[in-house]
Amino acid sequence: MKIIKICIEKFRGFQEVEFTLGSHLTVIAGQNGTQKTTLLGLLTQPFTITDKENPMHGE
Repeated sequence: MKIIKICIEKFRGFQEVEFTLGSHLTVIAGQNGTQKTTLLGLLTQPFTITDKENPMHGE
């Protein structure tokens, strides 16, 4: 799977933001309080297993 673009509407410090990611590498950098951790949390959320009774891939 390849993530090409991220669109965020009204989530924590983001209002209406669109990020286009690089084809090989994307660097997320900025000063404290600029929502870097929030952005990374949004990116990892779809891959987080929340149903421990039905884990993915037999784990």
